[in-house]
Amino acid sequence: MIKKIVSQLPGFRTNKRWKKIVSIVLYVVMVLLAIVLMGIGDSTLSALDDTVSRWQGFVVFVFLVLIPYILISNLGNIRTKLPLFSSGTVFKKVMAWIMSLLIVLTGLLSSWAALDGMHSTEFIAKQEEQRKDKAIQVKKDKEEREAEKQVALAKEEKIQRGLEGKATKEKAISTLDKQLEQQAEDEKTVSTVGNQTEQEEVLSEQQSVEIKNTTENEDNTEKESSFSNWFSNLFNSEPEDSYQKTIKEIDNSLKKEKTEKLLEIYNSSENLEIKKYIEERTKEKYIQILKENKDLYTNSKIDKLEKLYGKISFIHGITGLKNSNVGVVVDETKK
Repeated sequence: MIKKIVSQLPGFRTNKRWKKIVSIVLYVVMVLLAIVLMGIGDSTLSALDDTVSRWQGFVVFVFLVLIPYILISNLGNIRTKLPLFSSGTVFKKVMAWIMSLLIVLTGLLSSWAALDGMHSTEFIAKQEEQRKDKAIQVKKDKEEREAEKQVALAKEEKIQRGLEGKATKEKAISTLDKQLEQQAEDEKTVSTVGNQTEQEEVLSEQQSVEIKNTTENEDNTEKESSFSNWFSNLFNSEPEDSYQKTIKEIDNSLKKEKTEKLLEIYNSSENLEIKKYIEERTKEKYIQILKENKDLYTNSKIDKLEKLYGKISFIHGITGLKNSNVGVVVDETKK
């Protein structure tokens, strides 16, 4: 009798060894799964709640494990006894599997709901509390993930600001280097022009000597006239020209770094030559200062750079230097 029953079980019907081994493993797994789903008892629950929970596990095992296994393995040729499965058309067989799935799910949900309503009020309240705790934990986990995301974004922004600051520093150093190179070229040009000027002065002196030699034989009356004019100019000479006084005042202000006085002269003067002189002398002096303080930009010495900026910021008030290389360096120092 037992042999006959076993011979009808899936895996043993063909009497092949490998199928028997696979079937035995499968049946052991199904038994263990049934034990897990139906439970081994919970001492914290009342007898009623423990029994209902076991029946719920049994319902899950029947509808999700046992019934699908019977249909798939065609235990006892059950598919031939069910409508649509016995049909020869593929469409009807597909419809039969779909309907079977719907029936299994409907039976599972309805049976579970019916059994769930049999629990005690204490058990239901405890489950509700657990659901709330789980929802709170999920919310907390979500907030932690958001906080970690914000921290990561803040770190990324900090890194980006650091890169931008580094780029700005490199730009300032590059601008300063260009300015110093330009100053060196300007000094070289000035030196060349100076040499040309000296040559021109020598030629001029030579020409003056020649002219002097040609005029030595001029009439004595002309000499007397020249002497009279010189004598007259000696007693009628005017005080020092105001232009020269302004130039001296500018040089003195630059030397003592009286920047307010320098700006006052620059803004009040209508003489373009005076303004040009202030621009050139200021540019010359403060390029040298920037050259001496180049390491402050390279080493990012913020405190000393702030003091340097306070010293050179007045250059913004000199219109002719705003767009010059010195003005650009002042802007970069401010940044």
